[in-house]
Amino acid sequence: SFKAALNSPLNNGFLRTDSFLGVIILSDEDDFSDPSRPEYSYLNGGVADQSYNNPGLEPVSNYVSYLDTLTNTTGATRRYSVSAISVLDSACKQQHNQSAPSAIVGQRYIELATATDGVLGSICAASYASTLNEIQERIIELGTQFYLSRVPIVSTINVSVNGIAIVQNNSNGWSYNPDANSILFHGTAVPAEGAAISINFEPASLNF
Repeated sequence: SFKAALNSPLNNGFLRTDSFLGVIILSDEDDFSDPSRPEYSYLNGGVADQSYNNPGLEPVSNYVSYLDTLTNTTGATRRYSVSAISVLDSACKQQHNQSAPSAIVGQRYIELATATDGVLGSICAASYASTLNEIQERIIELGTQFYLSRVPIVSTINVSVNGIAIVQNNSNGWSYNPDANSILFHGTAVPAEGAAISINFEPASLNF
């Protein structure tokens, strides 16, 4: 469904080249997308519904490749994530089946969220507030990521926002992502729009 929405001409201009895309899935079943299977074909002797053995089932890796291409990013430099609020385990499935007998563990949603560094939340939670806050924080963190021009000696990195030094802290400060060679801000240290950010360091090598 998110591929259909992002490919629709009705949404032309929705995805900007400098934006961060957050896909959020809310479902108590799982994804069984097969582009070649007619809708409701299982009612007429076609491929069984909810079949992981369907040879036409679209691999989860195809969704990752699609979003990589769409956002022109990949790996540590990805500007998107897929998060899922779903049935995460058998205990939740047993509980949720009392009101929704068709509910199953969202195996493929879990796989996709994990592959794209998204957030997983249980559909059995009394409130989704904490999961949505975590998704928001993850988007803000990656949306305010700063890529460095050189590989630094990490111990020499100094970060300041509006002239105020920021501590290296994964909860309320900054952290260094060696895979993307970037600085991430977390929690209360996330800079406000228009803030003056200064990142100084000694390069690990003098070679350009």
